[in-house]
Amino acid sequence: VSQITSSVGCKTCSYRSEQTLACEDLSLDLPLNDQSNENQSGPSASGAAGSKLPSSLFSAHHGLQDLLERYFSEHQVDDCKCEKCGATSFVHRTSAQTLARHLILHLKRFDAFGQKRSDFVHFPASLKVFGQVYELCAAVFHKGKSLNYGHYFSAVQACDGKKETQWKLFDDSEVDLVQLKDILDSPLKQRAAYVLFYTKQTAPS
Repeated sequence: VSQITSSVGCKTCSYRSEQTLACEDLSLDLPLNDQSNENQSGPSASGAAGSKLPSSLFSAHHGLQDLLERYFSEHQVDDCKCEKCGATSFVHRTSAQTLARHLILHLKRFDAFGQKRSDFVHFPASLKVFGQVYELCAAVFHKGKSLNYGHYFSAVQACDGKKETQWKLFDDSEVDLVQLKDILDSPLKQRAAYVLFYTKQTAPS
């Protein structure tokens, strides 16, 4: 379990309010298109084999590392009132007191009406969080347009004692052996990624 502190500070009188909570997972916002990283790499308009892709495929592109850094960055809040001076301009910041060994990252793809955003999220094999390295060990995907319509499937790192790391794709009753690159490089999975599981790597003794 991670210990996450949320703090809000008044920009006028410096009054600050803090709350620390135990969190099983971190829920990451997907910024609007004009807030996305324009330099984020993704599929080209011509597609991998040079064929033109339908315009419906094009959504914003986000890097998971960028989304995580954005989660822990400062941002301005103007919808509350300072109890000390009455000002309405605040700075909100989220920080981590401790991070769990297993990091669960939930992508906030659904809006208040249950409609889904199918943005591309490029999730890496490893993440660096406050100097700690986390490696991908599982992922849950959602195909569909809304909370009320769709299909879930998952990919899990196989723990069978073999020297070479293997991955298994679970889709209803079907279980297929896949390579990690087939998961990371798939535009379908980048648009369907919903919950990502990372495990902290320990330095060899």
